[in-house]
Amino acid sequence: MSKFKKKSGEAISLFPLLILLTCTIGTLVLGIFTLSIGNTAIDYQQRRQKLLEDKSRELLDKREALERLTQLIGEAEKDERALAQARTELDRLEREQVDAQKNRLAYLNLKAEDEKLQERIKDLDILSKSKGSETEQLREALKVVKRPKEKKIMVTGVPGDGREDLIPYFVDCASDVLVIYEEADKTRILKGDLPTSKTFKTFLSRISSQQKGILIFLIRPDGVSLYDRAVRIANEQKVKNGKLPLPGYGELDLTSFKATRK
Repeated sequence: MSKFKKKSGEAISLFPLLILLTCTIGTLVLGIFTLSIGNTAIDYQQRRQKLLEDKSRELLDKREALERLTQLIGEAEKDERALAQARTELDRLEREQVDAQKNRLAYLNLKAEDEKLQERIKDLDILSKSKGSETEQLREALKVVKRPKEKKIMVTGVPGDGREDLIPYFVDCASDVLVIYEEADKTRILKGDLPTSKTFKTFLSRISSQQKGILIFLIRPDGVSLYDRAVRIANEQKVKNGKLPLPGYGELDLTSFKATRK
């Protein structure tokens, strides 16, 4: 048999194709990794920026809260001091009110005794003229009936516009009588006679004629009604005036103002 030679052809190599695929896959992997790293960095920067903004807002809120708390503490301290002063003033006013009530009760008792003596005098006048001597004795007894003995009330300070060169003139307002103080003299005017009293109007005219003169009403606990009536008359005559409430019915001490009139 004749032998036939096989035709030898070149074998097909796949190596370049594999290299190309490997390079392509590597490039894709590198791109994906680069994109992933870039996104991760962006996310990290965004989260970091957001965290910084949150911390800044939180710090600002805490700082504002601290300022508000400091302000509230300061206001609370002021309120506490004001409250302590108010309590002290309230205690003082309560003590003065208790003293005034005691004096008021004593005064009412004496006033009731005064009214009984007045009724007794009327009865004696009606029953018999022959008992005139007894009536006169009762009248004399009535004149010496006075309010209970109290300590003197020292009057200091002149209400007004704060000037220290004012010349004060004083009137004492009780329940039914107004007392004018002039030097060592005292002039009494009954409540019913006040609107037509020439003495009071002359006194007001003398004060209004002085540029530095000022009328000071000293108001007893039961003298508000008389004060209202007297101050209207003073205002009608355009007399500068002020007022000082008195804590009781004691005798007035005006010695601190004597030098002012000289």
